[in-house]
Amino acid sequence: MIRYFFVALIILVINHHAHACSCDCFQTDVPVEEIEGLVIKKKSDFISSVIFEGVLKQSKTQAEQLQLTFSVQYYYKGQQATTEIDILTSRGDCGFRAPIGDTCLIFGYEFNGELHTYSSQCSRSVGQTNQQEKYTRYKRFMEIITKKPDGTYQFSPLKKDPYVCKTSKSQITHPVSLIFNIKENKLDGEWVLYNFDGAIIEKGQYKQGIRTGEWMLGSRKIRFATPKPD
Repeated sequence: MIRYFFVALIILVINHHAHACSCDCFQTDVPVEEIEGLVIKKKSDFISSVIFEGVLKQSKTQAEQLQLTFSVQYYYKGQQATTEIDILTSRGDCGFRAPIGDTCLIFGYEFNGELHTYSSQCSRSVGQTNQQEKYTRYKRFMEIITKKPDGTYQFSPLKKDPYVCKTSKSQITHPVSLIFNIKENKLDGEWVLYNFDGAIIEKGQYKQGIRTGEWMLGSRKIRFATPKPD
């Protein structure tokens, strides 16, 4: 009997890691690590394959999950031709929830050929109705970093989120401050990413969209080659 209990427990743990997320860890309040090439990090980190803004049209049960159907208004990441998309989410605590008709910003992760998403504690997905402040902030960041209008931009930490998080080596798991510049529709100039306590996560220079010179990564330093002129 005990042997069967442990077998069932192992299956449950494997299934949890395959389909769910760790809801004991809030992610940073600026989605920098979701955009490949912005943050220097491990390739194995959890990065979304599609990011879009859309209206939730339908939610229906599919086995142990919910299938959410969205009418897509704009894709920030992922080359998608369709204007309607289905996303799976957990029916448990980690699942994404929003009222039908709500405008949402969805970060979708591919698993076994299907797209999945989770609550904002476990991924980035937010609904405008229930999380207005975070939705507005995420959308502003995504629009700036994908459309790249010229200017100097600064994001300060959101103060309302209860950031209680286990230490993680592969993710930024705290509020952050971010300062960066865009010139001629490319990252150009100083990039500074601070942790919630003012410690440097990343600091360096972009030139025409490419990292150049010496960068600080916490207490470490990395040197990038200077891009050659065209």
